Amino acid sequence: MKKYLVALLGCIAALFCFTQKNSNSSSYFNDTIETTQPSTSSSATLEKEITQTKLKAPNNYHSCQQLIASEKETHWNWAREQEWDQWLDKGYSIDDITLAIDHFLNSNFAANWRAKMLKKNSQLNQQNQSLTEQVKALVPDLPSFVLIGRSIPQSQIENIATLSQADALALIKETKLTIDDVDWLLKQDSLSQQLLLQAIENIDDTDALIGFGIQENETLHLIDTAAYYGRDQIVTTLLEKNSVLSDDAYLGTTMEYALDRLDDYFHMNIPLEDDLIVRQVKIIKALHGLNSTANFSIQSDQKAVGFFPRHGYSFDAQQMTNLQQMYGLTLTEIRPKTALTFDPNSALLTELNTNFAQLHANSATPEAIADCQSLVHKIDSQWQPHNLSYFSDKLIKEGKEVTASNLNHIDPALTDCFNYQQRQPLPRRQSGNHSLDNTIYGLAAQNKINEAIKMVEYAQLEEAVNREFFYQLLGYNPEYFTELQLSQLRQETFNYDALYRMAHTRTISLISEGLDIDKLDYTGKSWLDIAIMEHDLPLLNYLVNQHISYPYRESGRDPLYLLLDTNHYKFNPEHLLEYLSLLMVLEPKVYPQHQRLMSLIRLKFPESYTQITNQFPTLIAKEDIPLPPAVCLNF
Repeated sequence: MKKYLVALLGCIAALFCFTQKNSNSSSYFNDTIETTQPSTSSSATLEKEITQTKLKAPNNYHSCQQLIASEKETHWNWAREQEWDQWLDKGYSIDDITLAIDHFLNSNFAANWRAKMLKKNSQLNQQNQSLTEQVKALVPDLPSFVLIGRSIPQSQIENIATLSQADALALIKETKLTIDDVDWLLKQDSLSQQLLLQAIENIDDTDALIGFGIQENETLHLIDTAAYYGRDQIVTTLLEKNSVLSDDAYLGTTMEYALDRLDDYFHMNIPLEDDLIVRQVKIIKALHGLNSTANFSIQSDQKAVGFFPRHGYSFDAQQMTNLQQMYGLTLTEIRPKTALTFDPNSALLTELNTNFAQLHANSATPEAIADCQSLVHKIDSQWQPHNLSYFSDKLIKEGKEVTASNLNHIDPALTDCFNYQQRQPLPRRQSGNHSLDNTIYGLAAQNKINEAIKMVEYAQLEEAVNREFFYQLLGYNPEYFTELQLSQLRQETFNYDALYRMAHTRTISLISEGLDIDKLDYTGKSWLDIAIMEHDLPLLNYLVNQHISYPYRESGRDPLYLLLDTNHYKFNPEHLLEYLSLLMVLEPKVYPQHQRLMSLIRLKFPESYTQITNQFPTLIAKEDIPLPPAVCLNF
């Protein structure tokens, strides 16, 4: 222990000295529901005490979107700063607080906090607490972000996978293992179940809680780990010892861990008769025999879907039928667990909302947020576009072939989606020679690009590897475009997306080195498309001033379509006119698909629509122009 503390204190001292020179970092941060709730003042009385004026709900779509996003971020930041443990001292239960964290943040944060609370009295937690107290006695000013804890696993067994079976068994027998050491051992795929059974025998209490520790382990019991990692013999042994099954109302149950792994195997396309699935089904059936429960959002003959924090499982009708016929496993017979029930009007949420309102008196009222959500929903409900899959099925039902041309007649976005799925990317791959890579990129980092180019040429690499080096070296200095094109790394066709990612803020410098701005890349993209999709106004301005040719395509979206597409994640109506003023200099033709997009802008952003059409009357959408029928979300 003394040696451990000396080594630990040495590390802490070095870390502490380092942090003193830099700004201090901030610290990281199943009981009954039947509990007496603390008395709270009525929210109406407290609202009167808030004297500052609240923000009212905007009356337009864009402002409401901004307000909703802003309030969500404000709530998130406020919730992240909460000391959730303090609410236990005020009489609220772990369940109450778990649901509150889930509501204001998400299930990952809630599960993390809940597991930490439930495991406060675990052996590992007590050991870590004792170590922390000893270290703090020696280093009173220990920074709060420094976490003190016993390493898992203990050093004696961390290399056990490298030993022979006989040596590993001998080591297990002579080592005093903790529940957390055995939990770690169960996760090592290369260790035999015979070895793990011996480790289980070395544990006095196999029902003890697995510690939370520095690893922040949310699994409650050994049997959960065994069930998830397909250790059927371990599960059988633990059940023979009458081990407790996890049945937490929020964290994963033993059955849920077992189902999650079975779902993983199906996603990995493991054959149904494979030993992995045989063992997993054996575990599930054994747990089912003891009425182990699982959460299901859907549990029918057609589908079984469930989830718990950080995990989920889903089985379709065919998988369920196969499991029943081959193994006699009927997923619909698994008992659903009793989960926590969220109450938006609970005492804790009422108090938290009141606290938030007092701290953020200038924020929008809940009524204003609700009004905005209603307005956004009302407008969104008027536009219900469909995707490529929907229209492909529609064409097939109509006896038509699913082609780029037929899809383009519906909407150019569908053509781009279709082409994206059909297109083969330009092959690029790394050399696999780390020494070569390090030398070449080391030269590039010193701006010795010509030397790096010569080294690549000398290596006589495949075209796909040369292409990777071409883009990577260009990223170090776009001004070497000409040298690269004169070398054996020369590219006949380009990927403009890749070029832009590598050059980014220096794209204009790259183009000025001799890149033909009118030439399209291998996908048919123009630099205008890149400038608009990346919302790069300086690049767009440069291209227009260089008199770039406007790309007219037989199918697919043109730059004007891309600019007017409100579905793009970077779309901002406030900047639309500025971009349009540049693009319209090129006098693009206005087609029905553009007018449909303008019809949607008129619905969502009427003020922007008026400004645009006042300046560019050709973009006026007639009243009977329909909204865009389709979206393409992946391109």
